[in-house]
Amino acid sequence: PHKQTSNENFNLKNGEVDWEIVRKQFGFRKDKAYFNFGSLGLSPNMVINEVERSYRFLENNGYSGHGFIEMLRKRLALFLNVSSEEIGFTRNTTEGINIAAYGLDLNKGDEVITTLDEHIGGTACWLKLEKEIGISIKLVKLDQTGKGNLEIIKNAITKRTKVLCVSHITSTTGMVLPISELVKHCRKIGITTVIDGAQGFGMVPINLRKLDPDIYCSSGHKWICGPKGIGFIFKNSKLNKKIKPVFIGAYSDSKFDLENKTIILKRTISNIEYGTRNISLVQGFSKALDFVEQIGIDAIRERCSKMSEYFINKICEHPDILILSPSKVRFRSSLITFRIMNKDNLAISLYLRSEKGIATRGIHEKNLNAIRVSFSLQNSYEEIDRLVTLILAEADK
Repeated sequence: PHKQTSNENFNLKNGEVDWEIVRKQFGFRKDKAYFNFGSLGLSPNMVINEVERSYRFLENNGYSGHGFIEMLRKRLALFLNVSSEEIGFTRNTTEGINIAAYGLDLNKGDEVITTLDEHIGGTACWLKLEKEIGISIKLVKLDQTGKGNLEIIKNAITKRTKVLCVSHITSTTGMVLPISELVKHCRKIGITTVIDGAQGFGMVPINLRKLDPDIYCSSGHKWICGPKGIGFIFKNSKLNKKIKPVFIGAYSDSKFDLENKTIILKRTISNIEYGTRNISLVQGFSKALDFVEQIGIDAIRERCSKMSEYFINKICEHPDILILSPSKVRFRSSLITFRIMNKDNLAISLYLRSEKGIATRGIHEKNLNAIRVSFSLQNSYEEIDRLVTLILAEADK
C-alpha cells in the first residue's frame, strides 16, 4: 500500500529548507541546468521510484489497483481545499479544458472570451467548436503590466458571453491574472469560468475554494513534479450546469444494465473517468504531493520568487535586454520572459540547450521572439549565474 511519508528530511535545524538536499532528489545531470518546468517538470527520485514500485507490485499480484484512485481524489481535494466529489482525473490540462468545452452544451452564437496570451492546449478546442457549431470567440489583448486586466476582461463581456476561459498564470510571460475577482464578476452575471491552471499548480499555493472558479484544470507533469500522463479537472459544486462527458465506460456509471438498456451516470465530475487506468501514475502523483508538501509550497514560492528577482536584477540593466514579464511582484510568477533586442531569440534558446546544456523555452507565441526561463525548486543560484553569463554574452555580440 502507498505510504504518505518519506525518509527524506528537507529542513535544517533552524527550520529553513536545505535546498541542496532538495536538488539531490532529482536525477537531472548536474553538469547541465534545467529552466523549463513551465513546459515539462522533472520528477524527483521518490516519485520515479514510486511509479516503478507500484507498477511491479500491481503486476506481480495481478491487482487493478483501482481503489487507489479514490485515495488520490481525497488526497488532492485536501491539497486544493475542495471536496473530493469536485475532482476528476484526466491526462493533462488540455484534456480537462476539452472536457469543459465539449461538455458545456454551447450553441451557435454563444460567445467565449479568451486572451491572446493563451496556450494552444487551452484554446484549440474552442477554435474547433467555432468551426463546428458556430460559437463566437472573442480574443482579448491583455495589459502586460498586469494592472488593467480585470477591467479589460470585464469590458469585453457582452450579453452573448457564456464562457470566460483564461489562464491562472500565462505561459507567455508568467503574468498572474486576477482570477478571484473575475470569477466573482462572472458568477453574478451567469458566465461560466474555465481556468487553465497548467502554470501555478505546484508553483504557488492554490486554494480553489478561495479562488472559487467554476472549472479549473491542471497537469501533474509540471510544477508539482508528478509523472507524465495524469492531471485533473475541478468542477465547482456551485456550477449548476452539467458537464456532459465526451467518453464514458466502466466507472462512469452509477448504474448499468445492458439487458434493459440502462445507463445512469455518476452525478459527480468523476463520470469523465472510464475504463482501466495507469495506477502507477496515480500513486506517483500522490507521492509528488507528498514531496511538495514535505518541502512546503510557501517555501517553494518564496525560493522561486527570490531566484526570479535575482535573475531579473542581473540582466535588466543591459540596454539590449527587454524584460517582458510584469515588473510588479503581485502580477509576476516564477516564469520570466525576456527578449534580446535585434536577435533571433528562438535560435538562442536552442543554442543554450544544444551547445551549453541549459534548457529554456523559446516563446514564439504572439510573435514575441523571446526566451522564457522557469525558476523551480531544483534550481540553484550557481546555475542562474551560468545562464546570466551566457545571456549577457549573446546580448553583447
